[in-house]
Amino acid sequence: RYGHVQLANARIELMEPVGGESRWREYLAKNGQGIEHLGFAVADVKAAKERFLKAGGKLIMGGCEGCTAHMDMRDTLGYIVELQPIPKQ
Repeated sequence: RYGHVQLANARIELMEPVGGESRWREYLAKNGQGIEHLGFAVADVKAAKERFLKAGGKLIMGGCEGCTAHMDMRDTLGYIVELQPIPKQ
């Protein structure tokens, strides 16, 4: 299940896994409730992805030009980072 609250410059997403296996179900089993990832809108997803890779991150989903990228930064930051393009106005 999914719900979100849109703020002026942020969005809070609440997710609850239902059904089969998923990374969210795995997160809950291992860590309990809490922040699974933080997302940031960036001007250049590819460049930001490269910076996170150099900082020790691992690409776990996405990463194509113009789309989102999920970077595993749990070893250094404690959570996953989602990079997404800045929305067009």
